[in-house]
Order: sequence, then structure tokens, then C-alpha cells
Amino acid sequence: MDSTKAINANKALHDSVSKAYNHIHSEIFNDFEQKRVDDLIKELISLIGNKEIISIMDLGSGTGNLTFKFLKEKCGVTSTDVSKEMLEKIISTCPKNLRHKHKTRSLNGDTLPFPDNSFDISATYSVLHHIPNYLKSVKEMIRVTKTNGLIYIDHEFNENYWNPNAYLTEYYKLTKKTSAELIIAAVEYKRVLEHLKYFLIKIFVDKNYTLEGDLHISKEDHVEWGKIEQIMQENNCEIIIKKPFLMYRPEGGMELYKKYSKETTDTLSLVARKK
Repeated sequence: MDSTKAINANKALHDSVSKAYNHIHSEIFNDFEQKRVDDLIKELISLIGNKEIISIMDLGSGTGNLTFKFLKEKCGVTSTDVSKEMLEKIISTCPKNLRHKHKTRSLNGDTLPFPDNSFDISATYSVLHHIPNYLKSVKEMIRVTKTNGLIYIDHEFNENYWNPNAYLTEYYKLTKKTSAELIIAAVEYKRVLEHLKYFLIKIFVDKNYTLEGDLHISKEDHVEWGKIEQIMQENNCEIIIKKPFLMYRPEGGMELYKKYSKETTDTLSLVARKK
């Protein structure tokens, strides 16, 4: 699939899932993960320093996970996404007292529609694996970030995910949703036909097909953090935070998570400062 077709497919898929997105992504919208990101965002703001308004570009904002966190910290946020339905959901759910600090911008390609040095922080969360040329998007994030600003990339699998040790394999097995749970969720969120199509395509057409247009999701083609770090270095950015962690899965509970998070990780969060 070429880049334009992939972007258009992602638009359609994320438009269709916009209403149910928060409910079906329990690995994101749970108290533990939300607190982790809240704490990190507070750290980013402290690194920017004393400014009246800190400007944020949220790349692939979805339903507003990062957008609302930055808005609550009194930042000015521009939410960007290929899905107009996702942007509409952010607009409709944004608290009235924060709307004056919020803008949206629809994306239609891999070039960001902003001048150089536009934002104090360029941020993206669980998005790069959806983007055809994700390395170009990283370069674009750097381009639109001001000197001394921050580039924040979070919630993408690290190399351990693609080469799991025994602990990680066991954790996935213990937290895997049952067939019954998947069927109940499909019925509850009126996605039965979508799930049927998914299974048929996955079995007969493309084993890597996903419900939400994930592109870089195989051992042979995935988001490579080494290449991202190389781009950072080549574009005069210093990596100041690099945190591998195990993605929390609520299905297993906190006790199980604490046990396995001591032994393995599968995800990474990275922050770089543009010099």
C-alpha cells in the first residue's frame, strides 16, 4: 500500500472507531498508565521552564489523551490528526474553560502544516506505528520545535517486544483477553461486522492486518528506536529522557504487573531537547 492509500485508510478506520476508542484501549485509558503520562508531562513542563504559555503540538492526537493533559497544565495546544472524527470528539469534549487555549489542525500527509520553530513541545503518543513514513514524521516534529524545545515520543514497542524473553511471553499469556471477552466487546461497541471482516482478512489475506490500520507491527517492519535516536543526533537534538517500561494490562491486575515489570519491558518513552 502506498503512502496516500495508507493515510486514507487510516482516516477511514479511525473515523469509524472514534466513539469507542477510549473504551477499547484499556492499555491506555487506565489509572496506572494515565498517571505515568501525567507525571511525565509535568516533568516536561518543568524542563521548558518559566513561560506564560507553553505551546504544544500533539501529533496524531486521537481523542485527546495528551491534548487534555497539556491543557490542564495551562499550555496552549494544537491537536493534529488525519481523522476529522477524532478532532471533532476532542472539540466536543474539551472543557469550556480550556477551549480558548486549544486549536485543531487536520493532517493530510507526512508534512506538518506549520512553520519551522513553532512549538515549545512536539508530542506524539502511540502514533508512529500508524504513519507510513514515521521517520520523516520524527524529522518534521524536530523541524516545528523551537530551539531548546522538546520532542516527546511515547508508547511505542521497544525491541524486547519483538524478541520477548520468557517473562514477557508469560505476562502476555496471563493477560490475554479470552474469545468470550472479545465477542462481548464487539457486541457492546457495535463492531461485530468490523471484527468479522478483521478475522477474515487476517486469515485469508494479510496476517498483519489490524482493526485500526497499524502499519509497522511485525518483527520485519516495526518502529525502530535506534533509527529515531540517530535522527535526533543528526538533527542536533540531545536525548534527555529514555524510559523503557512494561505496558500495564488491566486484565492481569496490579499484583501481576508489579511482578513482571521487575523482569522485563516492552515499551519505550523518549524525550529529546532541540539544541
